[in-house]
Amino acid sequence: MIIQDKHDMAGVDALSHLGYPAIAPALPGLLEWLQDPNWPVALPLARLLATVGEPVVPHLLDVLRGSDGAWKRTCIEHLATQLATPARLMLGDELARLAHAPTPQDVAEDVHLAAQAALDGA
Repeated sequence: MIIQDKHDMAGVDALSHLGYPAIAPALPGLLEWLQDPNWPVALPLARLLATVGEPVVPHLLDVLRGSDGAWKRTCIEHLATQLATPARLMLGDELARLAHAPTPQDVAEDVHLAAQAALDGA
C-alpha cells in the first residue's frame, strides 16, 4: 500500500482507489513523499491527501512544526491550501506562527510567504 519510489504513479492510483480510512495508517509516511514537489508522485499524492481532510491535519502539523523548510512550503502550497475549510481552519494558528515568526530557515525557503498566502486564501 505504500509508494515504492518517486515514480510510483500506480501506487498513488492504488491508494486513491483504497481511499480513507483504508490509508489512515500510512498517512505519516505518505506525507514524506511531499518533500520534493518535483517528484512525480508529490502533487497527485497531495491532491489525494487533501481529500482525507481533518484526519491528515495532525500529521501535517508535525511537518509544519519540523525543521525542513522546503517540505513545509510544499505541504502548505500543495496540501494545506487544498483542504476543505474545517481542516484548513485547524491549521490557522500554526500558519500564523510561520507567517509572523518564521525561523531563519523558514525565511530562506519562503515558508513565511506561503503561510501568509494560505492565511489570505490565495
